Amino acid sequence: MKPVLAKEKDILADMWAYSMAAAHLNLEHTIVDHHMVSTWGGAGEGFPFIDTWNSMHCRAPQGDASPTQKVPTFIHLASNFKAPRSKQWMFHKGHVPADILHCGVPLLKESPDNLWNVIPKAQTPTKRSAWILCNTVSRVNQVRIARRAPHSASSSLLSRTRPSHFSSLLFPPLTTSLPSAS
Repeated sequence: MKPVLAKEKDILADMWAYSMAAAHLNLEHTIVDHHMVSTWGGAGEGFPFIDTWNSMHCRAPQGDASPTQKVPTFIHLASNFKAPRSKQWMFHKGHVPADILHCGVPLLKESPDNLWNVIPKAQTPTKRSAWILCNTVSRVNQVRIARRAPHSASSSLLSRTRPSHFSSLLFPPLTTSLPSAS
């Protein structure tokens, strides 16, 4: 990585460094892009798995998958993910604070639990963005709660919807639900 960083410092430097190392070592690769979701307009991703879902709760999205339901394995946070069409809720990895794992930093503010369910199925790009948004924020908060438990005396006092210090820049005030789809 250091030789690449000496010549290139942009956001793709890590990918360039991996490519150079893989070529140097003659590593063979198998492309399995159907296991990942990234940019809602991209082809060859795992979005067909998401498109078959009938419902999802944003506060516990993995609980809505049946045992036979196919679920993308990886979420590549390559874009801003906004939903519904009003873009009322948004997640972008660049807005996550560097100290997110510190005990004093509040949890990320979650979207309403019914966000995914109220978006009509015909709004496929928005529905896909909502799936990524709900899964990302919920899982980041789950990791933070699990990590804090052994390290924070006050971890039991955490609220799942307590806004982060930067959330006012990203999210509107918390509402309990959105109107249902028509």
